[in-house]
Amino acid sequence: DTVPISGTCGADGDNLTWKLSDTGTLTISGTGAMKDYLQGEAPWYDLRAQIKSVVIENGITIVSQFGFHNCDALTSVTIPDSVTSFHTGTFSDCDALTSFTIPPQVKSMGQGVFTGCSNLTNVTISAGVEIIPANTFASTPLTSITIPASVKNIALYAFYHCEKLTTVNYLGLEDPVMINEPYNKEEAKRVFQDCNISGITV
Repeated sequence: DTVPISGTCGADGDNLTWKLSDTGTLTISGTGAMKDYLQGEAPWYDLRAQIKSVVIENGITIVSQFGFHNCDALTSVTIPDSVTSFHTGTFSDCDALTSFTIPPQVKSMGQGVFTGCSNLTNVTISAGVEIIPANTFASTPLTSITIPASVKNIALYAFYHCEKLTTVNYLGLEDPVMINEPYNKEEAKRVFQDCNISGITV
């Protein structure tokens, strides 16, 4: 058997470790936050074609900036209850990723977490999520999205260039793009710029 490839990936150094198995599972273990990276600098980046699934074990609190950027073979991600934040571009340009559930305890996200995931068609935003930052789902093929009432802020361009997006359901009491005060109605349109929605169901 191939010996798994491993190393450290913690914001505090060796507080977190990573291991890639010969079956393509990348496991992140330890306690605390992952280290943030620039695009292409994650320690497993050169192995990304082998990464089919990511398992983030309980104890990790923050998933790193561009941690899994451009992992084109990635189809499955396991997120534990301990994770409260995704940093910028965490899963951007993961072309094999087709579905994702944002857990309720994730209270903060950086910009562009799923930007450019060209086959991401099924997203569940759990009740408890409070913010959808800029470019979160930009250039993805989503056709519909349900936004829970817990969401209190949707940033401009959150769904930019989602050309197949036609249906938006908001489970709150008011139009979600207008809870971004002081945005006016013209600015608010940019939340869904270059989409094909005819309206928002509230």
